[in-house]
Amino acid sequence: MTIEVGVKTPVLAIVAPARACVKGEGFSIVDHDRMDKAVSGLEALGWKVVEAPNTRRIDRRFAGTDQERIAGLEAMFGDPNVDVVMALRGGYGTARLLPDIDWELMARSEAVLVGLSDITALSLGLLTKTGRGSWQGPVATWFSTPNETRDRRFMQAMRNDRFEFECPVQGDECRVEGLLWGGNLTILTSLIGTPYFPRFEDGILLIEDVAEPAWRIERHLNQLIDAGVMARQKAILVGDMRGSETACGSGDGAFGLADALDYIRRKTGLPIVTGLPFGHIPDSATLPVGVRAEVSSIDGTLCIVSEDVPLPACCPGMEGSRHLLWWQ
Repeated sequence: MTIEVGVKTPVLAIVAPARACVKGEGFSIVDHDRMDKAVSGLEALGWKVVEAPNTRRIDRRFAGTDQERIAGLEAMFGDPNVDVVMALRGGYGTARLLPDIDWELMARSEAVLVGLSDITALSLGLLTKTGRGSWQGPVATWFSTPNETRDRRFMQAMRNDRFEFECPVQGDECRVEGLLWGGNLTILTSLIGTPYFPRFEDGILLIEDVAEPAWRIERHLNQLIDAGVMARQKAILVGDMRGSETACGSGDGAFGLADALDYIRRKTGLPIVTGLPFGHIPDSATLPVGVRAEVSSIDGTLCIVSEDVPLPACCPGMEGSRHLLWWQ
């Protein structure tokens, strides 16, 4: 049997399960200029960009009603032509959708999810309900501003069926293998006790957050300890914690992020690696989650390797592909 192989421009769909992209502080006017620049930025990388119907709608501060945002998600994940589904932005609102998402449709889809921050709720729901991995990576609005490092990291992640990432880090040395998972710490802990929080025995926890003081980060991590989650982890990888740098208090009463992490380290005995270029930063890495990975932190260098990365069927290395992408 002969299978025809055509050249395909990969399709990236922008979805908006959380906040709208708005101008100013009034949350009432869509920032079409920024969205148009984001689309152009993604097109410049070689993607054909489509938008879910609700991406330019506003319902209070959300990108449409809950029903409109779910419909937009399901339309893009249900489209067999879509290769990558990227969140417009984070903010708040994704967790509200989880009980009403068609998880069977999400399980059948060949599209892969990219996003971070509030999108962690969808990423964890996808892992728990379908077993599928996803990518903690840039949101679409970021592409309204050029950033060569971010673009290179994102495109390398999308182009290869083997993921390998190295960067300088601080903290404990370790060499572990397990399920790399996580995302935004606040969103992650908010799902404890729900049907959307994953449970497994050999996790490597990846976390980031923004505008959270050190004491609140410690509280989140302590909640994971008390919930029994940390007992099932092999290591903790800490990305950018922007907003926690300044210690609370002064002198002997000062309490900063290092103090919070030292407490968690003593209480759990887990190796904690800090300094990953991941989170709410312009050149954030694109990292796979919900995948088996090998992680080592030796002599100040972190290496993450996974041959279990989530790729759509049309991408390199996937069996049954009937298309060549423009980059092959």
